[in-house]
Amino acid sequence: MKAKIIINALILSIVFQIGLAFPPSANAHDSLVKSSPVSKSIVAVMPTKIWLQFDGNLIQLAGQEVNHIYLLDSRGNSIPILRTSVNGTRISATIKRISFAGKITMSWRVVSEDGHPVSGSIYFYVKSKKS
Repeated sequence: MKAKIIINALILSIVFQIGLAFPPSANAHDSLVKSSPVSKSIVAVMPTKIWLQFDGNLIQLAGQEVNHIYLLDSRGNSIPILRTSVNGTRISATIKRISFAGKITMSWRVVSEDGHPVSGSIYFYVKSKKS
């Protein structure tokens, strides 16, 4: 009985030491925390400016566009983005003024501060075609 307790204690000690030697890797890629329009919201008219905010700074590389926002209408047609800018944790885009009603999918591909690409999408609805 005493030998069994000693063996169990040794096994637990070895498992604990292995856990210390090989800690789990942290996957702290940036996550979306806010957006405008808000996910699943209904807006009165199609916005001309949208933004996404993450919980960490987005990386910018001189001379390269590595952070992107994409918009698709309910038929899967691309909605043109006129200009995109990154400021710390936020990526913003200016959209050409269009008359539209229906579901809009806003997708992104950004580079998080740990250097890894992060992508995802949300959607919102436009209530009226008036602009």
